[in-house]
Amino acid sequence: MGLELQYDTLLYAVLASGMVGAGALILTRYPRHAVGWLLCGNVITSAASDLAQGWGLRAAALDWPGGPVAEWISAASWALQAPALILIFLLFPDGRLPGRRWWSVLAVGVAGALLATVGWSLDPDTGSEFVAGRNQFATTRLPTDLLFAVGLAILAVTMVLSVLPLILRFCRARGIERQQLKWFAFAGVVIVTTLPISGSYSGTCRRCACSRRSPSSPSRLRSAWRSCATASTTST
Repeated sequence: MGLELQYDTLLYAVLASGMVGAGALILTRYPRHAVGWLLCGNVITSAASDLAQGWGLRAAALDWPGGPVAEWISAASWALQAPALILIFLLFPDGRLPGRRWWSVLAVGVAGALLATVGWSLDPDTGSEFVAGRNQFATTRLPTDLLFAVGLAILAVTMVLSVLPLILRFCRARGIERQQLKWFAFAGVVIVTTLPISGSYSGTCRRCACSRRSPSSPSRLRSAWRSCATASTTST
């Protein structure tokens, strides 16, 4: 209590509740539906990341063990949730891929997530994400900025590609399936229009909270994007 921004706490609680509710609703009618399990599973991974973050903050305040490791796990986990978002796009609404070749989009997305994770989690400029003001696991032996930029670009491209099957499905869909795709599209529009605002606000809050540590400009930019991207992978 009081160790995390109230904005973050409220945002992720609302998003997680909506996502697990949608997943549970799907699974009550279709127990083997992949999209339902992906939604619920994403809530679990997000909760584990938040638990690690909470432990890290509390460890710094009360001198508990493992604080820096927990903070690092939380800071490094957000990009790894992106492939689940890609897979949800590819599988919605019937839980099946439109074709085997689409597995390659997921594979490339996973590679992008791994590159972005390595670039972010080992970057010395991400010290603003830690209570101590520095990333104890950072290294200067790797081109972390380049890895992050390449991984992020790959993720962006694969996410765009993962939307194409939704468009094709919508053009062919009729009846209930068409209505499902309309609601999914509506949710996507809401996310796309609100996340830049929420990500910018969250980034501003983090900069104010961390002003004593004076993080560098690249770190501030990545922090704002991370807040936006985390919300994105939690809200589908």
